[in-house]
Amino acid sequence: MSSLASPNPVQEQNTPHLQTSPLHIQSIVTAIDFSEPSTWAAKYAAGLAKQLHSRLSLLHIVPMEAYTARPTLLAADLERFELERGRDELRDFAAKIPEVRIFRHEEIVLCGPTIETIDKVAELQKADLIVMGSHGRSGVSRLALGSIAETVIRHQHRPVLVTGPQCMRRYTPLKSIVLAVDLPATSLRAVQYATSIARQSGAMLAVVHVVPESAANIMDDEKIRHNLQMLVPHDPDFAKRVSYRVLHGEASEKILNAARSRNAGILVLGAKERPMAGHAPWTTLSHIIREATCPVLAVQPHLC
Repeated sequence: MSSLASPNPVQEQNTPHLQTSPLHIQSIVTAIDFSEPSTWAAKYAAGLAKQLHSRLSLLHIVPMEAYTARPTLLAADLERFELERGRDELRDFAAKIPEVRIFRHEEIVLCGPTIETIDKVAELQKADLIVMGSHGRSGVSRLALGSIAETVIRHQHRPVLVTGPQCMRRYTPLKSIVLAVDLPATSLRAVQYATSIARQSGAMLAVVHVVPESAANIMDDEKIRHNLQMLVPHDPDFAKRVSYRVLHGEASEKILNAARSRNAGILVLGAKERPMAGHAPWTTLSHIIREATCPVLAVQPHLC
């Protein structure tokens, strides 16, 4: 994850200007394991798909443990049995969620390794976004989606929207989005997704950069604000819905506070594999996912 704060003076020439065409979120895949967190994720995915006029696919992956649960059955019979049961459970699960039940969607049930299967389905569905629930615990040893959400973020080149344990339990139409960026910008894809979703939904967009206290005396807030403005494509009408804030302090807490104060419907972050500016990026990302009161959209900088 990008550091979201930089201890070095920002050089204007180092801030690239985004000159890419807007994206359109056409396909959303939601991973379901029938847990309470995946219920919240399904509600949010359905509401977002409806607002953005996107296709929605619900994916349930039969746990690998199921293959050894009944050793007396042949492998093919066991797989057939587990798939049929999984389809029944997913159908019942979707029928109990009003937001999902009333929205046209596709239900997919497969057997296989969790991470690889999510990637396979996302590729087949040409997914622009993956939505997952998180129960707030770390580790990847269990199948529960909350345990593997961050692993999916690490391995997926597609953006992953995570509904954490403090997240709202229902979807309300997007009215406010907070985008946290570092400078020089290391993930223009995060900017691209945040601005595209804001355009598509009609939401307000707040672009936030956090300056650590150690750099407070060497950073020019006005220059930083100008560089933030250079990240967003020029559009007079859209500009009326975009604001820019320079904050000082600890990155994750300032970002969380910014999302809360603006009643954000989505918090967008650039995800990065290597630490930057002395921060532990995945620790920061984990903390934000666990404490955010809105879903967190993590966007990898790479396309493949």
